[in-house]
Amino acid sequence: MSARPAARALAPAFTLLEMVAAMLVVSIIIAVVLPVVVTSTQHYTEAVVERAAVDEAGFAVDRAVRFVREIPVDDDGEAEITTFESGRVILDDGSGLELSSGDLLLRDSTGTPHVLCGDVDAFALAYLQDDGATPTTDRAAVWTVTIEIETRGVELSSNAFIRERVGG
Repeated sequence: MSARPAARALAPAFTLLEMVAAMLVVSIIIAVVLPVVVTSTQHYTEAVVERAAVDEAGFAVDRAVRFVREIPVDDDGEAEITTFESGRVILDDGSGLELSSGDLLLRDSTGTPHVLCGDVDAFALAYLQDDGATPTTDRAAVWTVTIEIETRGVELSSNAFIRERVGG
């Protein structure tokens, strides 16, 4: 008797038609999902950039407010301000705030500049009397300074009172 080889069971396999159908379904899914992923990524990137601009502008406004609050007042009641213009304020000791080439600079008493915020589109200071509304050009009458910064589409503003004028 001769032994016949045992028939082997064939492993299940994909047909060409099944493979093409599977590729078509995967292609449709990718075509629908890919634009959503790309758009989400773009929005996330824009949000991160905007948040960084808000953080940087917020820091600059906070630091400018602190600078204004610390402006000394002499015995005659005049703020020790040498120059006060719309775009800068310089104190008697040489320290100050100013916009220079798109950078908001804080100068210390040695005149060394420190960048508070880059890419600044607009920086404005308004000097107000004790009523908080009337502009002044008199050093003795400056009580409040309004600070406005615009950078990369973000606009922030704040008012700062000279601390020695309001009691401490």
